[in-house]
Amino acid sequence: MHWRRLSTALSSTTLALVVSCSLTSNLDDLSSGEAVPGACGEGQTVCGGKCVDTRTDPSHCGGCQAECTAPAGGTAVCAAGQCDFACKPKERCGAACVDTSNDLGHCGECGKACSSTAGTVAACVNGACTASCVAGFKSCDGACIDPNSDPAHCGGCGKPCAGGLVCANGQCSTSCPSGLTNCNGACVDVGKSASHCGKCDNPCPGGAGGQANCVAGACALTCSGGLAPCGGSCVDTSTAVSHCGACGKVCTAPTGAAATCSSGACGFVCGLGLAKCASSCVNTQTDPKNCGGCGVTCGSGQACSSGSCQTTCAGTLCNGSCVNLSTSTSHCGSCGNACTPPANASATCSSGACGFTCTGGYTKCGSSCVNLNSSPSNCGACGTVCNAPKSGAAVCSSGSCSVSCNIGYSVCAGTACCSQTQKCCPDGYCTCASCNCPV
Repeated sequence: MHWRRLSTALSSTTLALVVSCSLTSNLDDLSSGEAVPGACGEGQTVCGGKCVDTRTDPSHCGGCQAECTAPAGGTAVCAAGQCDFACKPKERCGAACVDTSNDLGHCGECGKACSSTAGTVAACVNGACTASCVAGFKSCDGACIDPNSDPAHCGGCGKPCAGGLVCANGQCSTSCPSGLTNCNGACVDVGKSASHCGKCDNPCPGGAGGQANCVAGACALTCSGGLAPCGGSCVDTSTAVSHCGACGKVCTAPTGAAATCSSGACGFVCGLGLAKCASSCVNTQTDPKNCGGCGVTCGSGQACSSGSCQTTCAGTLCNGSCVNLSTSTSHCGSCGNACTPPANASATCSSGACGFTCTGGYTKCGSSCVNLNSSPSNCGACGTVCNAPKSGAAVCSSGSCSVSCNIGYSVCAGTACCSQTQKCCPDGYCTCASCNCPV
């Protein structure tokens, strides 16, 4: 009785193994890209001997081996056979995924860069730009000052020099000692002063993540936080597409893609609806060399339409691609007329005319996509320009214009920068301390 049961069990197991091996062998024998009724689930296709859903599989999106790409920190997504990428929990800023809680170039929102002035170092903390004083400077009345030369805080905060006196080495004096220059009551070495580099009132810019320095009367930049000085800016060479791995190493991308830099190595992310085939970004629905999947080539006299090689074309035949000239971004209005979008945008084609759509956080202003919350040229609205005062810089924050003053100057009425020896008039006019403000 036991032998009969064991024999029956062994026969069932053997049959299951034969069926399984036969099915696996059949999948391996099928050409990649074939639908497999019965063997695979409904709507699935054989790609490399496996059943996949080309409508949702990011490794085979729209066709076999058509790979969706994503930048560092992002996730490739395939929806309805169209490639895209997601950034959560990070934010999508153009073709990059960034952490806006600590990114100096996108602090709190896309495109909002934190900048520093002489005597300060910028940082992004919890999505807000902050600035701290560098060594040798003190925070007095909300500004970073040099107590060795500032006539309003000579030797320490709240220690002004009397009228006509200057501040030298932290002491009030009648004149500057040899080797120092009188710049608005401050005795400085113009060969080293970041506020008066080479001459009076010539401040050195700090930039995001950098500290302004003056060396032998010429501005220099010292970077912090692992950043490197490249072309007057502090950059992260592990992620900067213009300085990827080293200063000046620019990443390029094929047509339809955006360049990326990850861990100091160049790459690219294909645009919406395009998939990566080898080193190109293609539309597997219309590309005759990658029709329905990477490497699937249409024969002579055939066109690629809706991801399959056909002998007829309901649209317009452009180099083997069956396209709609009214909507194709690669052949917009005529064959070969590819639409090229500006930075932080994706191309569109409507009624045969090229256009573009700005990505999240950016607004269309003329032929560009800008951040209205941080652009000094388009602050709060397109064309609203923030004017830079003398001895300061224009700032756009949360869509409102303001100014940032150089070391030794303070903001006057939100539009001007007055030195410690000047008075601030209500209308934003700086005047000598001994003069009366105009009515």
